Amino acid sequence: MKWFSRLCLVVALALSGSVAANAVSQGPPNPDLFAACNASAQYDASTNGRTALVTHSGTSAVYPCGFDILGAAGSVNVQLVYGTGSNCGTNTVAITPAFQLTSSVGGIVDHLPVYTGLPVAPSGNDVCLSTSAGVAVQAIFYYAQF
Repeated sequence: MKWFSRLCLVVALALSGSVAANAVSQGPPNPDLFAACNASAQYDASTNGRTALVTHSGTSAVYPCGFDILGAAGSVNVQLVYGTGSNCGTNTVAITPAFQLTSSVGGIVDHLPVYTGLPVAPSGNDVCLSTSAGVAVQAIFYYAQF
């Protein structure tokens, strides 16, 4: 039985060496992927249209970490976007799809304590919450800015 244990060890070492030898280098990790989220913005209104949550700050980009969005009072489409101009009125780009909230599907929660890979709002852009109707919506947007 001792020979079987040694054989298993030799095979395991041989396989691990061949896997390591064939590994493809991806380069150094992207530091943006490790951005710790240390900020949040809140929204609690019944407006129709876009409302700025985070205004641009010099040369800083906004790295979204997630969101909590609730709107159980009626039907409304809610979307996070970034853009320039008043309330992201120009050059608007979607960060999330337009979530269709109804009284039966009252909200969506998606966040982690680090940058999650959602589209980054480049420097000079604000992050806004866009709503399709004047229905009460509560939201928290989590982000890092640097």
